[in-house]
Amino acid sequence: MKRGICWIGKWLQVFYLIIGLMQTHQALAQVISATNSFILPNRMPDTAISLQAYTFFLEEDSQLYSLPEVVHQHFLSPRNFHQTPWQNIHTHAFWMKLSIYNPGVQQDDLYWFLGYPDRVAFYALQDDGAYHLVQRAGLMEPGSGWKKWNQFAFPLHLPAGTTSTFYVHITNEYDIENPLFSQLFTRDSWNEYAVEQYRRFDSLGNWVFFAAGFLCIIAVLSIIGYLQTREASYLILSGFSIAQGLYFFAQLSHYPGQFSLFGFWPSLQYAFDIPGPLLSFYLPYMWLSKHVTAEQLNKLKIYSIWRYILIGICAIVLFQWISMALHNFHLARIIFVTFFYLSLLPAVAFLWWLGNYFTHTVIRIFLIGSWVLWFTALLAFHLGFISHQPLPSYGMQPLSLQILIIGSIISTTAFWVCVLRKLRSTQVAALLHEQQQIDQEQQLMRNLSHQVEELKDMLKQKDEALQQHIDELQHMRQKAMDTEYKLKLNELELKAIRAQMNPHFIFNCLNSIQLFIMQHREELAQEYLSDFSLLIRQTLEMSKINFVSLDEEIQYLQTYLRLEKMRFEDRMDYEIIVAPQLDIHKAELPTMLLQPYVENAVKHGINHPLHKGLISLRFEEQAESLICSVEDNGIGIKRTKAIGVNHFRYHLMAGMEMSKMRAEWINKLYQTDIRIEIIDKEEIYGDASGTIVRIHVPQV
Repeated sequence: MKRGICWIGKWLQVFYLIIGLMQTHQALAQVISATNSFILPNRMPDTAISLQAYTFFLEEDSQLYSLPEVVHQHFLSPRNFHQTPWQNIHTHAFWMKLSIYNPGVQQDDLYWFLGYPDRVAFYALQDDGAYHLVQRAGLMEPGSGWKKWNQFAFPLHLPAGTTSTFYVHITNEYDIENPLFSQLFTRDSWNEYAVEQYRRFDSLGNWVFFAAGFLCIIAVLSIIGYLQTREASYLILSGFSIAQGLYFFAQLSHYPGQFSLFGFWPSLQYAFDIPGPLLSFYLPYMWLSKHVTAEQLNKLKIYSIWRYILIGICAIVLFQWISMALHNFHLARIIFVTFFYLSLLPAVAFLWWLGNYFTHTVIRIFLIGSWVLWFTALLAFHLGFISHQPLPSYGMQPLSLQILIIGSIISTTAFWVCVLRKLRSTQVAALLHEQQQIDQEQQLMRNLSHQVEELKDMLKQKDEALQQHIDELQHMRQKAMDTEYKLKLNELELKAIRAQMNPHFIFNCLNSIQLFIMQHREELAQEYLSDFSLLIRQTLEMSKINFVSLDEEIQYLQTYLRLEKMRFEDRMDYEIIVAPQLDIHKAELPTMLLQPYVENAVKHGINHPLHKGLISLRFEEQAESLICSVEDNGIGIKRTKAIGVNHFRYHLMAGMEMSKMRAEWINKLYQTDIRIEIIDKEEIYGDASGTIVRIHVPQV
C-alpha cells in the first residue's frame, strides 16, 4: 500500500514538471515573438501610434504570391513608407505584415490605418486557424461617401495574452502613389481623425458643388435654347458645362470624406481624371470656337482644318483610355503633358489672331472668356509643381482646383453670353434677309400686276380689233356669191369663239399665280409665270391658224398640263402616250380642239376622294383617222351630276359644248367628219370611275 502511494507521488511530480516546462516554453516563445511584434501599452494614447518599425514588406516584383505562400515567406525590414506622393511608372504590388502582442487581461479592438492605396486587401486569422480576407478598400474599389472612406481603417481584434499577425496586400496602379503610413488608432481617435480629414476638405466640396450647380444651370438654359432655336452652339455649350462639372467631381473624389459621383464605377472617375482636361476642356472649347468664329475662320481658309484638329483630340483621348485600360497611367499622363505644352503656342497664336476682330462684339466676349480660361488653367497646372503641400490623396492641389473653378465659371458665363449675342446677330440678319425677300416679292407682285394690266389691254384691243373686223365684214358686199359669203361668215364666227376661249383660260392661270405669290412660294411662282408666258405665246401664235400639227398640239398641252400640275401639286399626275407608228409631224388637227376637254378632265379628274388624279392623253391612228383620247380617273359624269347639276352644266357648257360647236363649224367649213364621244367609265366598266373623251379627226 505504501509503495503504491509512493509511485503515485512520483508520477505527480513528473506531471507537474512537464506542465512547468510547457509554460516556460510558451513564455519563451512569447518573448521571442515580441521582439518583432508591437507590444500594446497598458493605456492607449488619444493620438495615433506609428507602427512603421514593426511593419515588414514583401515585394511582388516578378512573382505573384498567394496567401498560403505569403505566410511562409521572409518579410524584409520596414520600407516603402513615404509622407508625400510618389511617382509610380508601373504597377506597384507588395505585401505588408504586422504582429501585435497584447499583454493585457482582456481583448482590445483597435484600427490599423495605412493611407489611401488604389487597392488593398486585409487578411486576419480566423477561428478555423487559417487566414481569410476580412476587408477590401481602395480608391479604385467601388463605394461612395463615408462608407468608402471608413473602409480604409482595418479592425484589429487582439485577444489577451497572445500575439496576432495580420497581412495586407496593396496594389497601386495609378501613376502617382499615395503616401503610405502604418498607424494604430482607437475607435475614438479614428473617428476624430476621419472627421478632421472631412472638415479639412469640406470647403473644397462646397466649391465643387457650387460650380457644378452653376454649370448645370448653364447647361439647362443652353438645352432650352437649342430646343427653341436648333442652334448647334447651344448644344456644344451644354456639353461643355456638363463635362467641366464631371471633371470637378472626378477631382473631388480623391479627397477623404468627400462625395464620389463615380463611386459605383471608379474606372469612370479615372476616365475623367488624366484625360479630363482634353475631354472636358480642349475638345468642347475647340468645337465651340469652330462655330463661334466660323466667319473669321473661313476668311483664313482654315475652317476645314478645324475638323481634323477635333478628330486628333478625340484620337488622343481614346489612346489615353486604352493606355489606362492597360494599367499604364504614366503613359496617359505623359501624353497629356506633351499635348498641353505643344498646344500653348498655337492657342496663343489663335487668340492673338482673333484680336484683329476685337471690335466685333461676339469675338470680343469670346476672347475674354478664352483668355480667362487659358490663364487660370495654366496657373492651376503649374501651381501643383510650385506647391509641395502633402495631401492624404493624389487629387489636384485645393488652391489649383479653386482657381480652375473660378476660371471655368467666368469663361462659361462669357461663352454663354457670346452664344446669345451670336444668335441675336443671326436673327437680326435673318430678319433683314426676310425683309429683303418681302420687298422683292412686293416688287414682283407690282410687276406682275402691271403685266396683267398690259395683257388685259392687249386682249381688249384684240377683241375691239376683231369686233371691228367683223363689223367691216358684215358691211361687205351683200351681193357676193352665197357660198363665199357663208364660208367667210363661218370662218369669222370660228375665230370669235376661239377668241372667247382664251380669256377664260388666262384668268384661271392668273389666279394660280396670285395664289402662289400670296403663299410666299416665289420660286414656284416664277416657274409658273415662265410656263404661263410660254403658253400665252403659243396661244397667240395658234390663234392665227386653223390647223396645227400633232407635235405642236402635244407641246401646247404639255405646257398647259405642267401649269395645272404645279397648281394642284401632288393631287394630280398626267401622261401623254403616242402610238409608235404615228407621225406626229404630219398628223394635223384643229387648233385648241383638245384643250377644253383636257381642262374639263383636270377640273373633274382630281375630285376623287380615294386616290390621286391621273390625266391620260393617247394618240393613235385607225383607218386614216387620228384618234385622240382624254381620260381621267375622277368621279365621273353621273356622280358629278348627283353632287351638283348646275355646277356641272356650267363647266360643261363653258368647255365641252363650245368645243362640240367648234367641231360642227369645222365640219361645215372644211367638209370633214370630226366626231366626239363622251363615255362615263362607271356605266361601261362598273367598278371603275372617271370619264373618257374620244375625238376622231380624219386625216384625208
